[in-house]
Amino acid sequence: AFPIAKRPVKVSLRAYDKTYDGTTTASIAYRSAKIEGALEGDSVGVRAAGTFADKNAGRDKEVTVDLIFTGEDGGSYCLSADTPVTLTASINRKTISIRGKELSACNKPYDGTTETTVSEPPNWGDWIEGLLPGEMLERDVDYKTAAYFQDAEMGEDKPVTVRFWLTDSQRAQNYQLPGGAAYYEKVDTASIKR
Repeated sequence: AFPIAKRPVKVSLRAYDKTYDGTTTASIAYRSAKIEGALEGDSVGVRAAGTFADKNAGRDKEVTVDLIFTGEDGGSYCLSADTPVTLTASINRKTISIRGKELSACNKPYDGTTETTVSEPPNWGDWIEGLLPGEMLERDVDYKTAAYFQDAEMGEDKPVTVRFWLTDSQRAQNYQLPGGAAYYEKVDTASIKR
């Protein structure tokens, strides 16, 4: 008696891109996998799962593949040396939307400049729509705001441009504004007083 070695086959797989969901889970297109080297007439297939190197958004990230052979004859096969055990796929940023009506420009005394502060309600960062449950963005760490009058002259109810943008923090880089815009912008009014 002597052992019969498993037959090595090459399996062609690909990993799907996904949108940031806070997990490292990757989906593998195993149902359409091409198996090269299987004997004609054998019943053999594969099942596969994948894991990204980390959970954060990024392009062409490494995906580790965990594969098993299925079918009546699956136990007689193994992966050939030229079948990659890692693939690449992307985790795309998740889109968030801003409740702009919650952001407002503050009045200020005349100081010869156009910049003013932005007021936001307590825990406003929690109200950003599209964040994953349990995640939040922190002001001046993950996002910033600014507001600018059209000119520095004194006046009541002057137009002010209010802006919101994401920083380059790791947490913020898992998200994007609609259409990949660099910033969210709205027009408000405020006063420059004596």
